[in-house]
Amino acid sequence: MVIDTKHVVHDVVVDDLELMAEDRRMTELAHERCRELFERVAEQHDLIIGSQGIEELPGAIEGTHVSEHGPKVAHVDAMLIEDRQPLLHEPVVVRLVASRDHQRIDPGASGEIDPHLGDENALNIEGHEFLRPHRTNGNGYGMQSPAEIPRTSISAEARSWLAANPVTPREEVTLENAEQIRAATREGYAPAMAAARAEFDIREIDTEIAGVACSEIIGGDRTDVVVLYFFGGGHVVGSPEEDIVITAPIAAALGGRVVAPRYPLSPESPFPAASDVAVTVYRALLDSFPADRIVVAGESAGGNLALSTMLRARDDGLDMPAGLALFSPWGDLGYTGDSHLADRDPALPMSDGVLQRMADSYRCGRAVDDPLVSPIHGNFADFPPTFITSGTRDLLLSDAVRIARSMRTDGVDISLRVWEGMWHVFEFYRELPEARASASEVATWITDQLP
Repeated sequence: MVIDTKHVVHDVVVDDLELMAEDRRMTELAHERCRELFERVAEQHDLIIGSQGIEELPGAIEGTHVSEHGPKVAHVDAMLIEDRQPLLHEPVVVRLVASRDHQRIDPGASGEIDPHLGDENALNIEGHEFLRPHRTNGNGYGMQSPAEIPRTSISAEARSWLAANPVTPREEVTLENAEQIRAATREGYAPAMAAARAEFDIREIDTEIAGVACSEIIGGDRTDVVVLYFFGGGHVVGSPEEDIVITAPIAAALGGRVVAPRYPLSPESPFPAASDVAVTVYRALLDSFPADRIVVAGESAGGNLALSTMLRARDDGLDMPAGLALFSPWGDLGYTGDSHLADRDPALPMSDGVLQRMADSYRCGRAVDDPLVSPIHGNFADFPPTFITSGTRDLLLSDAVRIARSMRTDGVDISLRVWEGMWHVFEFYRELPEARASASEVATWITDQLP
């Protein structure tokens, strides 16, 4: 019988495996903290924690439990975060799962092991909280449960989405049809936009910063911090309105405002028009906020713009923000990565050639390996702490992985989350527990970077 520890992130998120593999140290303090918590769990549930040795994963503890009902196998998962220094930080979050006669038994809300209770139950031991199901607290935040996101697969909602959304060809955006396609795109996102506005207590106002039209998404009265956010859409479609699905959770968690510039789009305004606007707004925000009270964020093409803005700001001698959050960032307009060749993304197919022409239209003759066009070619020295999300089906997974690897090489505090079975910017689909959990995690990370 074994009680072992596995280092997980919210049950199913794939952590930065390379970073964890490199950091196998388990400090005496962290090990002792882990053991003390397990002993509390054991005392409540009559478990006997042994010390036969340390397993392959740092901090793994062997033990047995024998009760009047016969042997029981217990399994404890421990998460020591933040993964900026894996295994060293508070809090310790554990989940106890016991089995009897090969049947799964979870701790009930009362602290008793009940064979009839499932994953929807939770237990709190002296302030250490067990992994709970996704429940909103009014702002849409909560931890996801294996009942919603299985450890070894994807949620039922995600499977249903994939079955209902086969890959379909997309129409190329040209000067002649650009406005029509943008309107149709916004209309397609209307239900998700309405749902986000209903779920989160936010306000939206139009404003202007340094002559640039922006949307402000306001989630509370806090005025001392700000998130500068760039919407996605391949540099040819999109607006702050569509991305309310992403910005509303951030604004609500922050209790403050998110500024989303209405940057110009291609083909009418190719590179460097959007990049110039982005840097202009960032400069203006530095005039109103200390750099450590700004976080920059973006999804897809907006992630591309966020990265290029940081490259230009650093090279111009501007202060770096407190953090950089990227959802499926578009880092390689040449599409040279493995995930581009695999072409598995149901939401963003490569096979019709439209994406390549979209990229070529945006860069407008600029070299495809120019870091301001394809940030995977950039040097990220002196960049702020960065958080990146992607999925195993994401067409731009290779972009995320290569950016994270280069950032680590350049000394950046980088966190990479790769979600099993998820596709490009899956956080848009809040009917998925994976989307809600990821959006919540990013929003929490953003607020943690700010004073």
